[in-house]
Amino acid sequence: MLGRDAGEYYMAAGADLTVRPALVQKQWYSLRFFGERQSPAASNTDVSLPHLFDGERDFRTNIVADRADQFGGALTLSHTSGENPASFRWGATLGLEAAGGDYEYFRPKLTLRSSFPLPGSLMASLEGSAGTSTGVLPPQSEWILGGASTLRG
Repeated sequence: MLGRDAGEYYMAAGADLTVRPALVQKQWYSLRFFGERQSPAASNTDVSLPHLFDGERDFRTNIVADRADQFGGALTLSHTSGENPASFRWGATLGLEAAGGDYEYFRPKLTLRSSFPLPGSLMASLEGSAGTSTGVLPPQSEWILGGASTLRG
């Protein structure tokens, strides 16, 4: 009711096949093959509780997505070190995605994370990600910076 929606929406229909370890095992890799039809999604509402109290508060405008028929694959490799949640732990995830179809691109990304104890019973966590792309991406596949999913404090 009072939350902020930072979603970037578009329509997608398709299928994928994912290969990964059994859910009860360590999830150290994932291999995904996909085919997808993507299209723009229109906003169908301007009603929100914050807007009732402040007429200037509107929803963020949605991205302008392109129509795209895409197929491709993605490989994700992960490593974590440290079992004790009260001591130093770190992890890394490497993601590689390649797609063809109406748009052809390659997107690698790397995420590093760590958590460590502070005085008392406090813990701190740090996480950083970086990525790039080659080729031509539809707007809905570009890297988007901002919002709760990419910037946190």
